[in-house]
Amino acid sequence: MGKLKVYKVRPSDYPDTPGDEQFMLSTDDCLSPPILLNFCLYFSLSGSPGQDAVINSLKRGLANTLGQYRSLLGTIERNSLGVYSIVVTPASTVDFTVHNLDDAADGSQTPSFAELERANFATTTLRNPALLCAGITSSPPGPNDSPPVLVVQANFLRNGMALTIHFHHWALDFVGFGTFVHQWAQHTKAVICGTAPPDWDPACLDRSPQKSAAPVAATHNDPPQPSTTPSAAEQPVSHLLFHLTKSKADALKFLAQNQHTPLISTYDAFTALWWRLLTRHRVSTRPDTNLDAPAPFFEAINMRPRLSPPLPPQFLGNALFLATSSSLPQDEQLSLREVIHDAPLWKLAAYVRRITTSADSASFYASLDAAAAEKPREGERRGAGRPPLAFKTTDWRTPNVCAADFGFGTPRAMRHLFMGDAKAGKGNVYIYPVREREDGEEVFEFAVPVERGDVDGFCADGEVAKWFDFGGIEVEG
Repeated sequence: MGKLKVYKVRPSDYPDTPGDEQFMLSTDDCLSPPILLNFCLYFSLSGSPGQDAVINSLKRGLANTLGQYRSLLGTIERNSLGVYSIVVTPASTVDFTVHNLDDAADGSQTPSFAELERANFATTTLRNPALLCAGITSSPPGPNDSPPVLVVQANFLRNGMALTIHFHHWALDFVGFGTFVHQWAQHTKAVICGTAPPDWDPACLDRSPQKSAAPVAATHNDPPQPSTTPSAAEQPVSHLLFHLTKSKADALKFLAQNQHTPLISTYDAFTALWWRLLTRHRVSTRPDTNLDAPAPFFEAINMRPRLSPPLPPQFLGNALFLATSSSLPQDEQLSLREVIHDAPLWKLAAYVRRITTSADSASFYASLDAAAAEKPREGERRGAGRPPLAFKTTDWRTPNVCAADFGFGTPRAMRHLFMGDAKAGKGNVYIYPVREREDGEEVFEFAVPVERGDVDGFCADGEVAKWFDFGGIEVEG
């Protein structure tokens, strides 16, 4: 392990800060799992102004960002009434750790930036991903344990940097995280390049539109204990990296269109194909599956532009809705048999679009009211307990964090650090931001869950190989 140094970053207006502040969490916030999400942005520092200048600009940029987005300074606390808030005091800081992995005293070797780029930044290439989080607080993420909202760590590699950002899911969704990254980048660039600092809208901190009439409050304190005897259906899962080139994406979109269907997007097309491929392989390991049963489909939807009135695009909180095939009339839901082979691809793509467009303001607020009335336990929140053949997508393309210009560079890739936990995100297809590969080709990038015993068979599938390039293993099951 290399040298670690932890800085306590205060907001730029310290000590002229307000007194204690509370940002009450919304119903939608508390429906997300109470976990820390770990993302990593990879930068090339070849030709950068130097490590000290990068560290200084990141720290000052972060301080200026915290002066605007004050809720990121806090910890999650529960009051005597069982209501959760982000609490910020004049003494609140954000831990910013600097970890020099190119100077490990024990002689251990971390791959260089060039080696990681050649391996498509596959997390298993790091050999020990936990090093990128070595300085992160060990506080548990449970909402009753006062978890921090935000922790960051800059890991310096040979000719590069891996910037890890950890945030609590009750405080932010991915779009909120992306908003923070872009704001931090613009403040950092202003320090390095002398550009104007970014504007911001205080309305982005207002969580009141995300509350039901009866907010989720006193839920069960302890998460349910996992079963010690997992069923055969709960097989270990690896996440594999795949690329879809722009030219193949255009061909796939054309294939997924039909004169009788509405406009089909590239997202609809590749989601339909992944749904077919993954379901077909999962069913092949479960010979007793009833193929006439409905095929469960889930997708996480950013509701900011869909609400009435819409939220600010840079709203700094959770504005998520889990759209699902079960919301459709039962006689109109696709069966597993149709998803696997009977239905043409255009029908699957149109079905995906129908589920996506079903996520509207009325259904969102109805779901908040229902959740508040039921007061779900921690383990029964949004999307928990999905059946083993369920398919779910999480789209992380917008806002494109790989377009965030920090002044010393833009990220070459983004990765979700599962911290070696193959159970994290099990069943989810993650769609990373579009990026340019080392060969100069722009690609769509996916982290795809495949059961460990089927990894070789899945990669050898002719239809998988026809459309997608295998990019490596993100997490080994």
